[in-house]
Amino acid sequence: MGGFLFSPMVVFFNEQFGLQGTFILLAGIMMHIAVFGMLMRPLELQEQILYHQHLRKIRASSEYAEKCNEKAAAVTHKTLQKKALDFTLLWNPKYLLYIVMVLFTNLSMPQFLLYLPAYGHSVGLTNYQNSIISSYLSATDCIFRISCGFLVHKLNVKETFVFPVGLVVGGLSCFLVTFCSAMWQLMLVTTLYSIGLATFWALINTLLVNDFGPKSVATSWGFFRMTQGITNFIYPSLLGLMQDLTQSLMVPFFIMGTGLILGSAVFTLRPFIAKISKGCKE
Repeated sequence: MGGFLFSPMVVFFNEQFGLQGTFILLAGIMMHIAVFGMLMRPLELQEQILYHQHLRKIRASSEYAEKCNEKAAAVTHKTLQKKALDFTLLWNPKYLLYIVMVLFTNLSMPQFLLYLPAYGHSVGLTNYQNSIISSYLSATDCIFRISCGFLVHKLNVKETFVFPVGLVVGGLSCFLVTFCSAMWQLMLVTTLYSIGLATFWALINTLLVNDFGPKSVATSWGFFRMTQGITNFIYPSLLGLMQDLTQSLMVPFFIMGTGLILGSAVFTLRPFIAKISKGCKE
């Protein structure tokens, strides 16, 4: 909903209040979100609160209280022994394959969202038309994420098949952007891109859990997102440099499309990497 509403809202704020007023209003909105964020608390803390509430109810019996204290001590001891991160994944060839994949796919995500309005402006679209396209992309992304998970579950289709296909569709849409010159054409292309974007985000968590287990999700997802954060810091500057050198907005879209297709190709190597790593262990 945020992505759907923010684009036209920012255009409206800019027209009515100027750039400075827009930033002030957006800062106020974000402060409201920060207040709600501070009200959230970890699940472990909530479980501890419920446990102590339950403990107070049964303290009438010293026998029950003693047993509960013993169980609480055992749980605390296990929690202290549990490792926060499993660094052995960094030497797992299968996990490194995911890291290499995200190095390619992040050439497009979220750079596509940044360059699409610039391309729309270059072909004569107004700020309002660009905001409609951005809102449309957010809406279709939301719909396709829900649909992707539902269809994969209902049709019993393998995630390992749907995932690379979605990336290829997203990559082809990046190439097709360079042939668009009208608003309706860009909306069709963004529909294809949202399929790839939704497939990626709807299935990546499931794939990581299936390959490395739920107990390692903090590490597998954490390092995956850390890699994305690093590339999100570097890639916009590289794409901007390529645009400046070539004086063309088409080049960044070709690079984004190539990155998604190469990421899909890397992902399809999973069975071979698994066989190689298994052979090395034996």
